[in-house]
Amino acid sequence: MSDVRLCIFRFIMSVIIIFGILAVYDGHIRSAEAAETVPLFYVDARGKTGTEIGVELGNSIKTRFPNLEVKLDGYLASFFGWIEIYTGIPAQTLFDSYTVPRINAIKPNIDKRYRDEVDALASGIALSNSDAIGDGHLSSNEIWALELVADIGRVTNCSGFGVFGNVALSNSPIVGRNLDWDTDPGIRSLQAITVYHYTD
Repeated sequence: MSDVRLCIFRFIMSVIIIFGILAVYDGHIRSAEAAETVPLFYVDARGKTGTEIGVELGNSIKTRFPNLEVKLDGYLASFFGWIEIYTGIPAQTLFDSYTVPRINAIKPNIDKRYRDEVDALASGIALSNSDAIGDGHLSSNEIWALELVADIGRVTNCSGFGVFGNVALSNSPIVGRNLDWDTDPGIRSLQAITVYHYTD
């Protein structure tokens, strides 16, 4: 690589890194102690149905995050509002005309046990009958939109990696995707780690 190309490459990479840092920086320095405050949910899934797991997890989440609906619905409104700015299509129209049909097309392909878990988890949250994004409430379709946002929303965005052949432990392709999107303080306040225990 020539010196000029190397300089240009380094400049572009520096700009990408700086903008990446600025995109997620909210004005607060994070300490090592902050990592210890992320809630940890343990789910004893041994011998339980998806519905039983969803009820247990939903109750734990609702107890830990009592205003969950407002924050998640606000994120949906922001997410679709951003798309509205770029497309000129009203956010609610995007949700009703594009998102709900995509949810209905994808859901049958999801393992029934996981569908049952998400539906039961959602039932632990005060569900609204209205798909009105930005109203501070969540409907079943809004819960599923959040669950499938990577498959419905910014399908081609973010970064990913893949390995195959003898590099992959299973000798079959393994693909990962990093959802490096913008967030807001409300969504970041809902971060948690969930550990499922399936065997003794």
